[in-house]
Amino acid sequence: MEFASYPGHAEASIIQWLKHNANWYIVEGAAQRNVCQPDEAPNCDVSCMEQLENVEGLTLGPKEFRRGSRYKSQIRTFWTA
Repeated sequence: MEFASYPGHAEASIIQWLKHNANWYIVEGAAQRNVCQPDEAPNCDVSCMEQLENVEGLTLGPKEFRRGSRYKSQIRTFWTA
């Protein structure tokens, strides 16, 4: 396990960290609050959902959580199959 600290949302921090540490990969993860979705996330050029969807072999969890706000998806979990 490694701590990834970058500006922005936690999921985006993980993706940025992986770009600089190619020998690491995601086994599993979760957002405390739902993953932000395309076209709705404030202060994000690319949503966390879009960034996670671009990680090869990564699966995003089922839509099972209440949104809470319009820019949050119903997804919190992600893992490598």
